[in-house]
Amino acid sequence: MNYLRNAFLVIFAITTLVLAGLVVYTKRGIIDPLLAQGYALNDYSQQLSQHLTDMKLQLQKVDDANASLNQQNATLSKDIQSTFSTLDQYQNQISDALKWFQNNATTAGKPTFTKLNQSITVNCVQVQGNDCAIKLECLTYQNQQAGFIYKTDQANLNRTDQLQDIAAFLQRKAGDCEDFSLLFNAELNNAENYCRQHKATNISYEALQKHPGTDTPVTFAGDVVSPNTQSVAMDTAIGYHAVVCGTLPGDLVDAKAKATNLVGHCLMGFSSTPLTNSANIVTFLQHSYLMEPQTGEDKGKLSDLSSIQIPDSALPDHKALIYMVIGTKDLFMFDNFYSQYRWFGYQDFLDKITGLETKLKATK
Repeated sequence: MNYLRNAFLVIFAITTLVLAGLVVYTKRGIIDPLLAQGYALNDYSQQLSQHLTDMKLQLQKVDDANASLNQQNATLSKDIQSTFSTLDQYQNQISDALKWFQNNATTAGKPTFTKLNQSITVNCVQVQGNDCAIKLECLTYQNQQAGFIYKTDQANLNRTDQLQDIAAFLQRKAGDCEDFSLLFNAELNNAENYCRQHKATNISYEALQKHPGTDTPVTFAGDVVSPNTQSVAMDTAIGYHAVVCGTLPGDLVDAKAKATNLVGHCLMGFSSTPLTNSANIVTFLQHSYLMEPQTGEDKGKLSDLSSIQIPDSALPDHKALIYMVIGTKDLFMFDNFYSQYRWFGYQDFLDKITGLETKLKATK
């Protein structure tokens, strides 16, 4: 019995050890890989957590950048709006300037000029059928009879280089060469309108010229024209006119002055080419005849006066040149505009501003 009992105990012990080994082996075969995977997942979770933290930091930077961009955008929008406001102001100022020239383009329809207009149409305009002849020196005479005298802007207005409107000139009865020329141009437009009202569309002009071989300056003394002077028809091809200003040889302005003494002065320019915009200024001037509105004298064709340059796209090599033209709708200047010498008018500035506004609107 003891032998059997001991044998059983031995067998039981061996069986227990074997089962225990199997259990351990089973645990290691199943649990250990699971533990390894758990450790790996834990490491990966820590990596994801760190990556998430990094992403949050990057997102914060992006949010900060967006906030800065939004602030910049708000500032830019404010600047653009301010620029629009400034451009609108410039547009209004330029539009007012264009209206100023249009309002001063003629004396027609202005009650204060009724008497002067009647004197000019009665005495200076001759209508015969379809032909209408306007004596330019007669306009000069009527202005003298009205009591208009020459005064510098400094003496007349206590300022330099101020262009008077024609109503102010009529009221003060004084002005400089720009004022005389502007008034003369307006009176001439009214006289031409009178011709058209009488169905006379073939308009011609007469001006004073010195007799050949005489140096007697063309002047008015009361109602008597200076001797050795004759009234002659100007070129029949001309049909357009404007005020032409520049730095001119002294003898063109005053026969007693030297040609080398340059003088800033304005004359009337009569051309066969219409003055429509800054692009055809040069063509207008090349076909122009100059006339002195303060004496009624025909000064000859501008292109024949070799001492005076008509600038185009570069600064002339000497100082005698035409630099300003005043039409019925705009004033044109030759100067350095947008890094290039060119002719430029108020309408060109207005077009430039409109273009800038279009570009700004595209950025909004």
